[in-house]
Amino acid sequence: MSYYVLATGAAPTSCTSQTANASISETPNPTKPTATYVGPTCTQTTFSVEIAAPVAGTYILRQMTGGVSPISKTYPADAVGGKIVFTGLTIGKGYSVTLTANGCTSLPDECGTFGGVYQTVSKPASVTEQEIVLNAEPKTKVVAAPNPFNDRIRFTLRSAVSGQGSLELYNMLGQRVKTVFQGYVNANQVQTIEYAVPSAQRSNLIYLFRVGTEKTTGKLIGLK
Repeated sequence: MSYYVLATGAAPTSCTSQTANASISETPNPTKPTATYVGPTCTQTTFSVEIAAPVAGTYILRQMTGGVSPISKTYPADAVGGKIVFTGLTIGKGYSVTLTANGCTSLPDECGTFGGVYQTVSKPASVTEQEIVLNAEPKTKVVAAPNPFNDRIRFTLRSAVSGQGSLELYNMLGQRVKTVFQGYVNANQVQTIEYAVPSAQRSNLIYLFRVGTEKTTGKLIGLK
């Protein structure tokens, strides 16, 4: 908008003069930055935040809890591959990113709007050896643990087909010593059976898991 100053002298002359027009414009705040998180994978314990289309100015990342000092990066001086990247951020904390340019500061892009809720970001849960084996592919599988065993064995079973099934134990002479399980089995449904091993059977054994024409066997080592 344009403004001018009008000056009027005192009586009796009451002369008036007017200044030249002056244009005054408002400098708007920078647009709120759009940040994206790059989450942790596998054994990583930290994650990153990226601003993919930065503009000239200073980006400041603040942790919303814990009192950690803000991290400042300036574009283009601190750009990596055309991006502003904050790395080594702690899982489970909240963060906000603001942009300061021409002396004005944007609204923050806060946790929960980075494309993921930072307060709940966590490492992928660890998986057990049993889960890795059983989830690898849809085949008939048995995982027996512990092996070698003492007084108890936990069998984790999955069948590629549905039908009547059984889990049997044999001694090293091929003699059946125990039917641990017998019943209907649903395809690809994991079930766990615990077996308390009598002292007379605490030697090397062979298990046989059979559902229809599907079957799998394995050796159990007894601790003496």
